[in-house]
Amino acid sequence: MKTLLIATHNPGKLKDFHNLIGLTNWTLTSAAIEGLTLPLEPDRTMGATLESNATLKAESLTGRWDGWVMADDSGLFVDALPNELGVDTALYGGPDRLLQALEGTSTREAAFGCVLALAKSGCKSLIFIGNDRGHIAAERRGRSGFGYDSVFVGEGQVKTNAERLDAGEAYLAVKRHRAVAVGQLIDYLQTNA
Repeated sequence: MKTLLIATHNPGKLKDFHNLIGLTNWTLTSAAIEGLTLPLEPDRTMGATLESNATLKAESLTGRWDGWVMADDSGLFVDALPNELGVDTALYGGPDRLLQALEGTSTREAAFGCVLALAKSGCKSLIFIGNDRGHIAAERRGRSGFGYDSVFVGEGQVKTNAERLDAGEAYLAVKRHRAVAVGQLIDYLQTNA
């Protein structure tokens, strides 16, 4: 059995990755479980891109962990607000602030992005990327999920991510940006690691 270290202190994120990755020949652990500190507070942006944040987190643990380390970063990118959210999504202020910023605009296109970085001492770090295009609803709808799920409507959908989760849709079907990145990671781990 191989072990993949998730660079997080958030037990909810570890649980999410247990549900997402589901590799039978791998076990998951976290920086918190292993007593490893991360370079900065989990909500503080470290780099200029999702890729740099994920890579910094993963590589910060490779010298203290004998094996593969995975870190993630994700964000919401809103076309009408090109210099806001994105890499700073967690610090933006939530869905109510976003709805207020978009008030009166017809441009509501947006995309969720997810980047996973896979690192190991002595190996070049690998990046896996997933995106989900859609738009921002006019108001919050739904109770499930977190962050901007109550306002994001995926392409081809009429319900917000929160409403879809309320209705019992599978997490991976709703969180397409994360599902695509995790699928690439699983393919790599099963054939190369």
